[in-house]
This record gives sequence, C-alpha cells and structure tokens, in this order.
Amino acid sequence: MVPSDSARSRLRLAALAFAVIVAGGAAGVPRASAIPPPRPGETPEFSISAYFMGEPGYLRESSLKVNVWGGAQYDSLAKGHARIAIPEGIQLVSGDTLRDVLLSPFVSRPPSDRGWSVTIRPMRTGTYTIRGDLTVDEGPERGRDESGFELSLDVRADTTIFAPTPRVTRFEKVREGRRFRYADGLLVPIDSTETFLESEITSKPRVVREARAIAPRGAGTPRDGVAFVAIVGADGSLIDAMPVEEPGSLGFGPEILGPAEEALASFRFAPAIAQGRAVPDYLALRVRFKAPGR
Repeated sequence: MVPSDSARSRLRLAALAFAVIVAGGAAGVPRASAIPPPRPGETPEFSISAYFMGEPGYLRESSLKVNVWGGAQYDSLAKGHARIAIPEGIQLVSGDTLRDVLLSPFVSRPPSDRGWSVTIRPMRTGTYTIRGDLTVDEGPERGRDESGFELSLDVRADTTIFAPTPRVTRFEKVREGRRFRYADGLLVPIDSTETFLESEITSKPRVVREARAIAPRGAGTPRDGVAFVAIVGADGSLIDAMPVEEPGSLGFGPEILGPAEEALASFRFAPAIAQGRAVPDYLALRVRFKAPGR
C-alpha cells in the first residue's frame, strides 16, 4: 500500500471514497517497499465469469457461457489468459478451456470474442466445482491482475442442484514478486493467493492497545487527533500506515505527523478474520494527543 521509493501516498477520506495525495516521509511506522500505489475508490475492472445456459443433468449435455471483461485501464494490447478447470467426473464435450482474450473495450474485435460456450456432460453423480481463472499480465511496471470464480453443482440421478451464478473468489495483483488483495481501492499485501473477497472478511482488524502522541512544545494539536489508514498483518503487526487528510482539513506538518506516527508504531492490534482464520487487512483509526502538561 506504499507508493514509490521517493514518495508516499496519503488518503483523503470523503464520504465513502478516497483520493490520493503525495506526502513526505515520517519516522516511526514500518514501511514496506515496492508496493503498488492504490487506486482509491475503485473496484477491480477485470473479471471472469460463467453460468449455465440450460439446466445441467446426469449424462446430459449442457453449455456454460464464459465471459471475460476488462475496463478502460487496459490498452488495446492487454491480453487476458483465461482457464476453465473441469473436474474429473464431468466430460468436456466441446469449447475452449484455455483462451487468450484482448480485454480492452477499445479493441476493434467484437465483444463476442470475450464470451464463448463450453459444453459439458456429467458422467457420474456427485458434487462438483467448476473453476475459472483470469490472468492479465501488464508488464513489470504495472504487474499482473488475477481473478477467479467457482461454480458448484450437485449431480443426482434424477435432478441436479446448481448455482445460477458463480462465486467470485478473488481479485489480486502481483508485482515484483509480491501479491496483494484488492481491498476497497487499496492494495493489501498477502502471503499467497486467497479464496475470498474483501467484502467477505467477517471481522476487521481492531485496536487492542493504543498510545497517545506527544506534540513538541508550543505546537498546536488537532482536537480529534490524526486519522490513519493502517495495514495490519495476520499476526497483528502493523505493516504500514498512511495519514488521512479529511474534508475541510489543511493537512498536518511533520511536527504533528511525526509524533502521531511514532505513537501509532506502539499500537497493538488484533488481526482481521476471514474463513475462520487471521488474514491481513486494513482499518481506519485515529491517533490522539496527550493533553498539554500531562
């Protein structure tokens, strides 16, 4: 969630959206290197999806409609690599399970090139999951976008229970050997690929112990403290933090941000929880200042 080696991003929180500002460095908070800048307020503009065009059934052919799409951030040469994994017990009758697709909405090829049919036939009863993955490699500077889905079906001799829409499992970016989760416009560092979205995190990180900042003598302190967006690791450690410039604020200088970040480094956190386990995630918080003379 940290920008380049020579600059840092600061977030402005306005209603539910973020905007990026560049700020100078300050001591006290650990910094990760080579993390892509966030795309505040945006959702990932790429995806792969599939749905059944007819009701699937035991020993009966049915077709999946696979769709791949990308937004305006991709140039005309951006290519997505799509893969559909058909589990054992289901026969592939026809259609591509591997396909390269030009993602940009500005390419001259028809949109139908980004959608195709895959025909299958369940050969055995049982519970199955069809998976799809999309990888978009934009080169070393912008990195690689990844997404995936799962489509479940329970095949029985007389009926089949199936999901009408797929479950999207992840939106991730890989850059310079590091992997990140798209998280409400931020990029949260993760150790390995995940099978959940930011919206499926059941418990956000929380502060279990806070510290108060001490302002230099003579410096006026903000009544409500300094707002931050912090990245908390799966072990509860503070990975990174960025000050938030709120609406109506003129921002803070290093005489305020420095002590606030030093105090933040002494905070203790409980990590986020998803799928019953601790995971990295972000939270918004405030660092408040001690009253003068205390």
